[in-house]
Amino acid sequence: MMRFYQVQDIGQQDGVFDSAEWFTTRREAEKRAREIDREDGTAYVRTFDIPTTKKALLAWLNHYGNPTGMGFN
Repeated sequence: MMRFYQVQDIGQQDGVFDSAEWFTTRREAEKRAREIDREDGTAYVRTFDIPTTKKALLAWLNHYGNPTGMGFN
């Protein structure tokens, strides 16, 4: 498994994910979330354990690989 951290930026106007950024460390993700909070909105940090085998990765993508599951850029 690989652990990644995602920062989801929630738009102030509509409450929908405006963007999602990925990081390899929690510290970097939390720093970016604080920047977003100061700039214009609300940000959440989510932790994802992403599998590295082909079959498990495909199952993970089918579960999380859509805008409602992971956000979008």
